[in-house]
Amino acid sequence: MVTLGRDLNLGIFAKWMELVGGEIGWSRNKSESNSYTFKTLTRHIFTPNLAYAKLACEDPSVVEYIKSSGFRTNLYMVTGILIAKEASHETSSESQTGGTLDFG
Repeated sequence: MVTLGRDLNLGIFAKWMELVGGEIGWSRNKSESNSYTFKTLTRHIFTPNLAYAKLACEDPSVVEYIKSSGFRTNLYMVTGILIAKEASHETSSESQTGGTLDFG
């Protein structure tokens, strides 16, 4: 499940001569949740040997990528995939608004 949220709170507080004071405020909260379910997940993984890894690193497009980064980038090799079938998605959202007003 993935949940995203935002909060906004505004307020003003004032006091005059330590006798009369007041506060006014406003708030708004909003959140959204996403839930994903799958009937099946199939994983396919392979473990490359050293010869395969060396061959992949010598590929012209890989060499160019490393050179163009100035040798300051990470290089990753994908060694597996995860296949999801019959997926469903559910979204829910909630928002609240409130305020305060206080004199005294």
